[in-house]
Amino acid sequence: HGPGALADVIPAPAQLVPGRGAFLVNERTVVWLPRDPGAGESARYFADLVRRTHPGWLTAIAGSPGRTERPAIVFDLERAPPGASPESYEIRVTPRRVVVSAGDRRGLFYGGVTLWQLCTAGMGAPATGAQSARRITLPALHIPALHIIDAPRFRWRGLMLDSARHFQSPEFVMRYIDWMALHKLNVLGWHLTDDQGWRLEVKKYPRLTEVGAWRVPAGRAAARDIDPATGRPRLYGGYYSQDEVRRIVSFAASRNVTIVPEIEMPGHASAAIVAYPQLGVMSDPPPAVPSDWGVFTNLFNVEESTFAFLEDVLAEVMELFPGQFIHVGGDEAVKDQWQASARVHERMRELGVASEDALQGYFTHRVGEYLRAHGRRLVGWDEILEGGVPPDAAVMSWRGVQGAIAAAAAGHDAVLSPDPTLYLDSRQGRSPSEPPGRGTVETLADVYHFDPLPGPLAGDQAHVLGLQGNLWTEHVRTEERAAYMTWPRAAALAEVGWSPPGRLDWSDFTLRLPAEFRRLKSLGVHYSDDVFAPPRSVGPHDRHMSQDLKTCTGKLVLSLEDDAPIEGARAVFLETDGGGRAGAVQFPDRQGHRGDQARPAAHGRRRARGAPRLLRRRSGRGAAARAGGRQRRRDRAPPGVGAGCARSARPVFPLHPAHPRSHVGDRLGAALAMTAVRTVRLLAPLAGWSTPLEEAPDEVFARGLLGDGVAIDPTSARLCAPCDGELIVIAAARHAVTLDSVELGGQGFELHAPQGARVRAGEPLLSLDLDLLARRAKSVLTPVIVTADSGFRIVRRSSDCELAVGNFLMEVASQAAEVPAPTAPGDAATVRRLRVDFEHGIYTRPAALLAGSLRSLAADVRIAAHGREANARSIVALMALGVERGEEIEIRATGPDATVAVQALAAVLAGTLS
Repeated sequence: HGPGALADVIPAPAQLVPGRGAFLVNERTVVWLPRDPGAGESARYFADLVRRTHPGWLTAIAGSPGRTERPAIVFDLERAPPGASPESYEIRVTPRRVVVSAGDRRGLFYGGVTLWQLCTAGMGAPATGAQSARRITLPALHIPALHIIDAPRFRWRGLMLDSARHFQSPEFVMRYIDWMALHKLNVLGWHLTDDQGWRLEVKKYPRLTEVGAWRVPAGRAAARDIDPATGRPRLYGGYYSQDEVRRIVSFAASRNVTIVPEIEMPGHASAAIVAYPQLGVMSDPPPAVPSDWGVFTNLFNVEESTFAFLEDVLAEVMELFPGQFIHVGGDEAVKDQWQASARVHERMRELGVASEDALQGYFTHRVGEYLRAHGRRLVGWDEILEGGVPPDAAVMSWRGVQGAIAAAAAGHDAVLSPDPTLYLDSRQGRSPSEPPGRGTVETLADVYHFDPLPGPLAGDQAHVLGLQGNLWTEHVRTEERAAYMTWPRAAALAEVGWSPPGRLDWSDFTLRLPAEFRRLKSLGVHYSDDVFAPPRSVGPHDRHMSQDLKTCTGKLVLSLEDDAPIEGARAVFLETDGGGRAGAVQFPDRQGHRGDQARPAAHGRRRARGAPRLLRRRSGRGAAARAGGRQRRRDRAPPGVGAGCARSARPVFPLHPAHPRSHVGDRLGAALAMTAVRTVRLLAPLAGWSTPLEEAPDEVFARGLLGDGVAIDPTSARLCAPCDGELIVIAAARHAVTLDSVELGGQGFELHAPQGARVRAGEPLLSLDLDLLARRAKSVLTPVIVTADSGFRIVRRSSDCELAVGNFLMEVASQAAEVPAPTAPGDAATVRRLRVDFEHGIYTRPAALLAGSLRSLAADVRIAAHGREANARSIVALMALGVERGEEIEIRATGPDATVAVQALAAVLAGTLS
């Protein structure tokens, strides 16, 4: 067996000795917590992890179990041996007891993470809050008897998240941190500023976020997407308030993750210079935040006022981020503007600096001295070595490993983060359905086989702090993609950073991946399973895929904001001659003030002046030219495309609908029959935990008989409107909220709006008595359904996450309506009258079953009652008939399958259903 064959743990423990038997964890198991508050929190986190999949399990008790014979899990904070890592821990498992011991709360935290992985290695789908409400008995968890002694190889085991190019919600950042912690990754590099956006609120300089946080989305069509109300393009953007940052930092600390903020200087400064032009070098600064990618020549000037600005910013940064390191960038500072500026040359003479590279060295030294005076250390990309480095500065080596070698040789600490191997925006495979990314392919195996201590570093390994994977987001526009590009490659990076070299075994790692994927799925992580995908050659019909935009034919234009013309908020259909309406697609973004350049757009966007294309020297950090590959550009026509295509503002490509699994092709196939797409954003009507609909404890919902959607396990007692609209149907029993509450006859519900009322998003509709419903309803789980007959389909949703009322829940896009089978003139109708014996009439579940029984039949079927008629395929229309138990309905069907359709409905009506 390989090192991890006896325990599906990632990263693999340093030492693992198997024992005999197993410890059983069930709902009666007790966890004993250390009395030390910090250590107790680490142990309590383990209990909380188990409860995510097994609600109600593990009673936590502070203290020591003494001599009790009751099986228990014990977390023990003890004196650590001299020189031990504070993250080290030990686990002993016998059939009677589990003991996790460590000399520091951090070690107990990671011991708990390992124990959770041992518990859940063989689990299936997680239990939901709804299942907990139904008191489903879950099988015991088995922890194999063993002895683990474990400690990390490196101190810095990190991921970098680029929130400047594309903004992620605070909730996603915290989920990202949570996922890191479960893999013993302990540093989040947070890229908060760049040319394309300033994402951190700075109280002293409000225009950094009022102006610098907003830009026209990438791509020419976005600049042409003009709001008639203002005459300006709509904006993309967002920023983190200081309160949000404090909440994220506090959450990270609870997960043993240190956040290292990155404030770029002196380059990658366009957004700041647009906000405060006096910080720049040129007399004609850029008029708007750039919407293009790449390297820009805009640098901070070296005036005393600019250093005062930077110190003010860093003062607020240090107040928010308590960690030792502050990242100042320092990369790709193209010196053209400095070289062309007489004033900069004058300053160089004043400072006694002979060259522009030396001037950057002065810049870095000055900032480093300010940080050191406040008890912090500077870290920067490896270009800072070229102008001289402050004595205590650390170097992050991204241009291969040479920067780390040079830094260590000069006595500086280093972090290895080499392009392309640890650049997580590189594609993970060559499948045509792989999401957009850099032109290079860096597989899971490539990351796993990375050597963080190559030969030249072996003698200086004391200066190697560790390693970091970087997720740049030029091509990663959505949170779902951010997760996909990160996992499972981050798990491989975690093992390289934690496990000793002798425990690294690729074959064994792949054997542990199925358990890893089950855990990721239970956490709601969108991950790549490309490692298990069979080899696939790319044929000529795959050229329409997102990474191979080489042709320019056809009328249909791909929306580069989300790689599909029919799933964004405003899909784009342009003629190849450049006519038609330009558009952009909404993404998870945050709205904020944009000063005098922005006004709210009708659909929630903002607008600004268009940004001109600025000089680009290189194609961006980790350029494909240096990596030996072609970078996949997501914002302009690719090289070699004809002028006709360039005029269309977005690349176009031929469609081949024979590949239904492709993430672009399947969406385009449906688009052929459409000339416009309508999208609607639905907001969370309840506060609570969202869960996949298929986990609802009711097969009508779980099997999607009503339609697609999500379910919410509510924590609030008020149901609000998810969008602007009209209340079409309100059941007398109010039973569409929670499951099977129809028998309560309306008890536990207070209505705030009548049927037929027009309501606004967020307007209260219903109050719930959650205590009564929890006692008497089957479940308080509340499905939010887009019915199968609505003419809409879900294109984006929030699932497996905590929601507040008004948070984004899902986005739906219109689709071509199902066309009923044609009936020839004079076709005879099959008519039948039947009695409804459902206990509560035709409510949600019977309506779904009736409509579902017709799904594959070629017939036009109508049901009449109370002088009204409804399409029998429409769940909402059937419910609106208001048919009660004992009443008769008339079924009228025409078409080839008319007789069979009536028989199918009769069979449903004859069934027993409560």
